[in-house]
Amino acid sequence: MEKNKIDRKEKLREICNTMVMDHPDAIGMAFIELNCGCIHYCGVSFKGEPVGRMKTITGRAEEKKPVCLTCYREKNINPRRVIKRGVVWPGDDSELPDRDLRIFIGQTVFGADYNEPDRL
Repeated sequence: MEKNKIDRKEKLREICNTMVMDHPDAIGMAFIELNCGCIHYCGVSFKGEPVGRMKTITGRAEEKKPVCLTCYREKNINPRRVIKRGVVWPGDDSELPDRDLRIFIGQTVFGADYNEPDRL
């Protein structure tokens, strides 16, 4: 696996771990990655409900702006630009919630067509 993907996965896992510590109702973190490289994320509860507010990691850090121009212009998440979506779980594999609960939360957040991808 290339280094950038490993760094990205570790960064998302760190954010998730912090989020569940800051928000006791959060069991994980839902994220949507767009074709511009920006990632929008929010904590999720056992019921698949949002916990905390939606936040963004810009895909264009070199511009030193909190959001890229494309996302700024669109104001909302354009489904046609989504390249990846999923739920990040804190901890290691031994601490994962039951698979049925993970699928339930993913489908509540993203819709009935959600399938659990490989562990992030």
